[in-house]
Amino acid sequence: MRFAAYEHRHRHRVAVVEEDGTLMPLPGVTSLTALLQETGGLPGLLAAGAAALDVPPGPHVSEVRLLPPLQPASVRDFVTFEEHVEGVRRSVEGTGGVPEQWYAAPTFYFTNPHAVYGPGQDVPVPPGSSVLDFELEVGAVIGRE
Repeated sequence: MRFAAYEHRHRHRVAVVEEDGTLMPLPGVTSLTALLQETGGLPGLLAAGAAALDVPPGPHVSEVRLLPPLQPASVRDFVTFEEHVEGVRRSVEGTGGVPEQWYAAPTFYFTNPHAVYGPGQDVPVPPGSSVLDFELEVGAVIGRE
């Protein structure tokens, strides 16, 4: 089951996304983050999603503005690829290789949870900057079973 947060007619909504891109809105739900908190996680989310399949279909995903799926309170960015560790080490320290410690405790840093944008949203250029360094990030939600 796939979920999407979106804006349609100036209203924020959450829906189950059907295979053909049809959105099945969850009645009264405006935040996937809040829904997860209120329903106790994945079982509640799946129950809410199953209930949405019984309501009239909403717009197609091509007719809405997609929003970030979650508004996390915290974001940790892990350095998960050996090649990335090597590249950063080479550019900063002038040496190659991956330190043995990295395999025992991969490096991460806390990043700005307010800098999460949805597909097609404009990303503002910080004041004083003339260029942006951008990269694709893949998110994983980790929580209780």
